[in-house]
Amino acid sequence: MKVLLRNALLVAAMLLLTMPAVGQTQVPAVPVAEEQVEPAEPESASIPDQPSPPPAAEPSPEPPAPPAAAEVEAAVPEGAEEPAPDVGPMPTAADAAEAIAPAAEAPALATDAAPLASGSRRIVVLPVEFVVYEKSVAGIEAVPGWSEQAQLSLAEASARMLQFEDRFAVVPVPGLDEPGQSVLREHVELFKIIADTVTGVVFNGGKAWAAKKTSFDYTLGDGLAFLADSAGAEYAFVLAGKQLKQTGGSVLFQLLAAAGGVSVPGGGMFAAAGIIELRSGRVAWINSVQGGELFGMTSNDVRKPESADAVLKSMFAGYPASRLVTLRML
Repeated sequence: MKVLLRNALLVAAMLLLTMPAVGQTQVPAVPVAEEQVEPAEPESASIPDQPSPPPAAEPSPEPPAPPAAAEVEAAVPEGAEEPAPDVGPMPTAADAAEAIAPAAEAPALATDAAPLASGSRRIVVLPVEFVVYEKSVAGIEAVPGWSEQAQLSLAEASARMLQFEDRFAVVPVPGLDEPGQSVLREHVELFKIIADTVTGVVFNGGKAWAAKKTSFDYTLGDGLAFLADSAGAEYAFVLAGKQLKQTGGSVLFQLLAAAGGVSVPGGGMFAAAGIIELRSGRVAWINSVQGGELFGMTSNDVRKPESADAVLKSMFAGYPASRLVTLRML
């Protein structure tokens, strides 16, 4: 009996659920257009024509993988030419040249193989004879490192002044053996004696030396004539001099002496330059310049390139004339 009663209740409940409500009309369902209905999520991955929607794209630094070879072959119809891969714009000749061009370099110095300027004379610059001394309380001593710096700066400044406005074409000193180098040093020393004489006696000697100024006939002799052939030059340029630099102790001693009314000489610089006719040895042009040093301060420290330029510019200020002689070319 209980089973029959339970079955009867279940049947009655099903009838009540399937019967329409009172006052309502049951309308048959109208099919909706396919594009308006969102496809339901598949219950199983076994349905092939309703793939699951792709997950939200996540940013990734890696580029997408290239398509498989089978997909590419399927995309191209049989008998049609495959499109060329897109490799971007082709590089031009200018781009290629720029890619292989070397870094910019400083302009090379002129060599003896460079063509000479029109009307210029060939001149060889002899090794600069210049010594820098250090003056301390204990005494005076030559400093080789300082001397080398001054010689290099003066040699470069001399070459620039000689080539200014195509005055001369500077050629290098040819390779010489020890006897030849000894001859060069001897003539440079002889020039130093002449420069001291000209500066200290001829220029400052008063009336007794006035005639020497109008008939300047100093010469080094013909000992350098061999350079005219070996270097292919008509002239030689000689520069010599010295510089005296004070130490801190020397400057302090000078200050204390000055406070006590005693004058103590400080440092300074002297340089003389000359142009020599190689075959005759005649001093065709000569000039000199002096500069003082006050309590260790000076603007004539020729170890510095800018100071060396200033010294040479001062000596060539009135070129081709000087205080003693005017250059007359061969």
